[in-house]
Amino acid sequence: MTVAWQSGGTPVILLTKSDLMEDRGQILAQVSALAPGVDVYCVSSYTGEGFLQLEKYFTEGHMIVLLGSSGVGKSSFVNVVMGAEQMRTAGIRESDAQGRHTTTYKQMFCIPEQIILPDRRVIKGGGRIIDTPGMRKLIMGEGAEGTEHTFEDVEELVLQCRFSDCRHQTEPGCAVKRALADQTLDERRWKTYLSLQKEEAYARERQRILTRKMERTRKRR
Repeated sequence: MTVAWQSGGTPVILLTKSDLMEDRGQILAQVSALAPGVDVYCVSSYTGEGFLQLEKYFTEGHMIVLLGSSGVGKSSFVNVVMGAEQMRTAGIRESDAQGRHTTTYKQMFCIPEQIILPDRRVIKGGGRIIDTPGMRKLIMGEGAEGTEHTFEDVEELVLQCRFSDCRHQTEPGCAVKRALADQTLDERRWKTYLSLQKEEAYARERQRILTRKMERTRKRR
């Protein structure tokens, strides 16, 4: 989500293969709690469930980019939108429940004006969609805009601490420690926030070093 915000796009979470989902309500609640302010949809490329709610993203002027691990259903999603098998698909391996890397390159498609769903309903299209290979690793770029969007609730807590340089460890009046204690802030969410803060600091330092090298190169010339 943070990378999507950084790119200038709007993150949307798709819970795929909803036809296999048993405890849907609990799963939706868990994901929504970890992604405040982000739309979450259950979709099935087998039954067509959820695609009607996504119609606004398929129309002209919109660009969809699918990101996710191998085997989660990205290529199947593209095939439904395009009305034909544009991308080769494969199931999850039974031995380790891991996805097979059937998509090995990025490809953009122009969505047809009308999308015919598996249940024969018709919705509007006209936009574009990009399928990407299954991700093994995702690296943050420079800039804090993404974190501020994704963790707006955490950022607000940080501002409520008594001290502006609070490290959220032993300092008195720490709003973050209080929220963790009364469980209004999920500990996993806080740890993810700290991890991304470290990653952004690394990206900024990496960019600073690169800029210095480029400046030295220019001076030599």
